Amino acid sequence: IFGTGLIAIDLVISANPDVPLRAWAGGTCGNVLSILSYLGWDAYPIARLNGDPASKRIRVDLKRWGVNLDFVGCGPTTDTPIIIQQVLRARDGSPKHRFSWACPHCGNWLPGFKPVTTKAVERVIARLSNASVFFMDRLSPAALLLAQQAAANGAVVVFEPSARSNEKLLRKAVEIAHIVKYSNQRFARIPGAMEHGSATLVEVQTLGENGLRYRHRF
Repeated sequence: IFGTGLIAIDLVISANPDVPLRAWAGGTCGNVLSILSYLGWDAYPIARLNGDPASKRIRVDLKRWGVNLDFVGCGPTTDTPIIIQQVLRARDGSPKHRFSWACPHCGNWLPGFKPVTTKAVERVIARLSNASVFFMDRLSPAALLLAQQAAANGAVVVFEPSARSNEKLLRKAVEIAHIVKYSNQRFARIPGAMEHGSATLVEVQTLGENGLRYRHRF
């Protein structure tokens, strides 16, 4: 599996004030590829982790789970995304969490996601001939170029949108992706999924604690 999208450092603040701040690799793409690598897949993220402290911590964590790091240093250099994840307790004591892109102390915005560039992924395309699956969660011209090439080589393309994106890019992604998965907290539906002209075979909408619903065409 190859994948591109959000790979970030998660700074996790515990509900217990005695537990120190912890840092792990995160982001939708980072999580998916780490999990699949742990389960035995050859996982290749495509990202811009170019030497700042956050990227070094992510590299260590990804390597721990056996993720292949051949393509995580795509240029040009940029700051690595940082996400604050605060673990909380609801009134009934059940755990919940919330995410923030701002520093909890000063309120300044933390570094956000920057996609890989079309020029930077030219050397990756030749390796896609071995891909069984291509995953993307944030759209960009480079991500769509990779997805299109992977699909042409026979790979299954999985699209898990985690943020609003350009309508033109979204329409193109739906034309390419075989599996589309999204949260009802962000999207009521993905326009074009399962419709005529799309490649969608399976559409999954997660419903939080209420589970999920799906539809397919086979």
